Amino acid sequence: MIIEDTAVVYRRGNNAEEAHPEEYKVTLPFESKDWGFHKNIGIGMSGGLDSSLLLWMLAHHIDENELDVTIYIWSCIHEGGHAVHSFYTKDMDLAAFKSTPSEVAELASMSMELISMEHWNVFFDNEEDLKRARIEQLHGVLSTLPWVAMVDEFQHWLYENKDHSHLERHNQWIKITERYGTNCIDWTGYEEQQKTSWQRQRHIYEVPFYYIEYGMAQLGAIAVWRNYKLSPERALDAFDSALQLGYTKTIGEIYVQAGIQFDFSPSYVKELATFVKQQLLILE
Repeated sequence: MIIEDTAVVYRRGNNAEEAHPEEYKVTLPFESKDWGFHKNIGIGMSGGLDSSLLLWMLAHHIDENELDVTIYIWSCIHEGGHAVHSFYTKDMDLAAFKSTPSEVAELASMSMELISMEHWNVFFDNEEDLKRARIEQLHGVLSTLPWVAMVDEFQHWLYENKDHSHLERHNQWIKITERYGTNCIDWTGYEEQQKTSWQRQRHIYEVPFYYIEYGMAQLGAIAVWRNYKLSPERALDAFDSALQLGYTKTIGEIYVQAGIQFDFSPSYVKELATFVKQQLLILE
């Protein structure tokens, strides 16, 4: 089970695999259904793969990043979603069917983050800490959307104005931050840092134009989670079947299979954002 496996790594540290190899057998999309998260997605601690890629990723994240608890729980569950997706598609005949576009790949990982929140009690003994972690996760979900829009708009401007100067680039980023920002941050005295703050998004350097997909997938993940809140088994069955499609269907068809819409209209974005805000009000 992804969640319990993550908890093992979190509690025992990066050397736990060597000390307790029997607990580093991971059940991925196989047959076990003894824990109650889902019949196929991450259940139990037996019948899986010894020293699997998934558990390596969990330990790697914790050891290398040394981040606070919530962030590396998020990292492990997120990457675990990608791992589950990969195992579902590994035996497909055509390699092209195994390689899903980012809108689908990130749907797998981001949905796992939100679905798993219902079971984060394995990480926290204190109810207040658990509530805080869930609130932070939902704040992150909402803040992701404008940040994705900022990065995407900035990248388009960069390549549409290839002869721009450093000053023009700085000014354009400031303009974008003012458009999407909430004015909650006072940058007085840190103007130099503000005008280059886009550099924290490495995708701009490494994979140009690859980032808007995170916004698309985040909306899809919110919709999957909303379905899960209404009917857990039905939602997970739909999500499960969507992952098993690989790239044998179009993006829109895969989203429909997951029980959600591939829709970015203002009304739909507002609808999903309102749902997240409602869940925050319940927690707060």
